[in-house]
Amino acid sequence: KAANLPIEAPKLGVDKYIDLMGLDKKVVDGKIRLVLQQGIGKSVVTSDYPVEALRQTLALD
Repeated sequence: KAANLPIEAPKLGVDKYIDLMGLDKKVVDGKIRLVLQQGIGKSVVTSDYPVEALRQTLALD
């Protein structure tokens, strides 16, 4: 807040976010790969997730 930077993502809609995520360098063979935290200092890169779970997560306010 002190730097006057946005602290919330713009309201673009789920479909627009998924379209934009499709442009990311982590996309392989048309699949969006996510970096998921598995604990402190531990993460995994995966495309093995239910797409509906991603849509529901992006829809949260």
